[in-house]
Amino acid sequence: MKSEAELTLSILECYLKHGPSLSIKDLRIKTKISQRKIKYILSVLKKRGYLTKAKDTDAYILSKKITMLI
Repeated sequence: MKSEAELTLSILECYLKHGPSLSIKDLRIKTKISQRKIKYILSVLKKRGYLTKAKDTDAYILSKKITMLI
């Protein structure tokens, strides 16, 4: 079983490979992580300011704060 840090890295790598805006369904298909774990990790990243929720869609967008770190 992967740790929370490894799951977070998998999700961020998926964002870097497949674009700045991905929905939970896209992440679930590409990373093979359960929807419940994805929602939890996205909520943590959103609270820390690394993601923002896109208007009128269920997608999340990487913020400038995380792209500057990378």
